[in-house]
Amino acid sequence: MSDMNKKLCWYRLIFKQLTPLHIGMKNYGVLSETRLFIPEWTIWGALVAAYGKIKGWKDADFKNGQELLKSSTCFFPVADKEKCVMFPTFKNGKIYIGDFKEEEFRLNYTDTYVSTAYVSTSIRPEDVSAKDNSLHETEAVLTKSKKDGKQIYWVGLIGIREDDKSNFINFMNQLEEIFVGGDIRYGFGNLNVLKDKISEVNEEALQDWNIDLSGNVLCNGKPIKKYLKCDSNYILQKGKLEFILKYDFSKSTPTIIDNGFFFVPGSEVRSASTLNE
Repeated sequence: MSDMNKKLCWYRLIFKQLTPLHIGMKNYGVLSETRLFIPEWTIWGALVAAYGKIKGWKDADFKNGQELLKSSTCFFPVADKEKCVMFPTFKNGKIYIGDFKEEEFRLNYTDTYVSTAYVSTSIRPEDVSAKDNSLHETEAVLTKSKKDGKQIYWVGLIGIREDDKSNFINFMNQLEEIFVGGDIRYGFGNLNVLKDKISEVNEEALQDWNIDLSGNVLCNGKPIKKYLKCDSNYILQKGKLEFILKYDFSKSTPTIIDNGFFFVPGSEVRSASTLNE
């Protein structure tokens, strides 16, 4: 049975955000903008890194983690863990995160951090100012909202093969935290796993995430919750495409594992074969 048709056991994970979070998206001059959700390959890389360290730091440990944790959705924010997940959607050509327009979300949940590229060489001693182009700003999702101080959590699904369930549960029992995204060397992206909130989800619950038991996106015109590679089998009804380079950062030299145009989470996509139904 191919991986696309192999049924998986799905677990809902919740992480508490402990430090600002930056997921690189694009640059505007000196400003590095952040994504407002965590892509599946980013959460995969963070979990694989944690798995390899817990299991012993050997190459085989990291490879086993890559295989164990390869199926997931994106992870999305929740303001106060008892509230609804803020899934992305597109309305009138604009992206929304939950009930917030993108601009409103950034205003309430993000801030920018200014730094210099090279502290030892970028400051001119004569006037204690940064050399041209050495200053840069990093946008990051804050741990709490500016408006009401509610804590930010991140929620998503991980799909595990039946014969790997005990290994996964053992790993999650040992896992305390992960580091996600860019600038983690400065303390960004520290997430704490809420072990009492880990739960297995049934097939009915997967409908909210618009995937089947194998992790395939259901192209039924409802907003998707993970990136979907664009090809002639799909029709974009609402949303947008983005050119993505997926990297494997588990080795000393990162390698590209996939690239191309992908439908962005929140987009509404239909299978071309169902258009006339």
